[in-house]
Amino acid sequence: MIVTFESTLAFIIILNIVGFLLIRADKMRLKNKEPRIKEVLLFVVAGLSGGIGEYLAMLILRHKTYKWYFKVFMPIIVVFNIIVSSLVLFLIFEAGKTGGIGI
Repeated sequence: MIVTFESTLAFIIILNIVGFLLIRADKMRLKNKEPRIKEVLLFVVAGLSGGIGEYLAMLILRHKTYKWYFKVFMPIIVVFNIIVSSLVLFLIFEAGKTGGIGI
């Protein structure tokens, strides 16, 4: 399987959309008094590159903004996501000039 710049970028975008939707779903479940989404799942998705979407959802929807560990760790995860995603995309882009990265 060849990993391309486009497929990697699509993966990152999809994870951010999923992260945003998870925060939204958790807020809706809170309002409807339904079982909540586990916070560990939110952090796992954020750590896998969905942090920007989750952080935007937190700010836009005003959800999870009072929990200290979300206030502290989510911005750190976002910075980590940006650095790692940029590096990975750069390496894949450079490797694409020579035929791509095979996995």
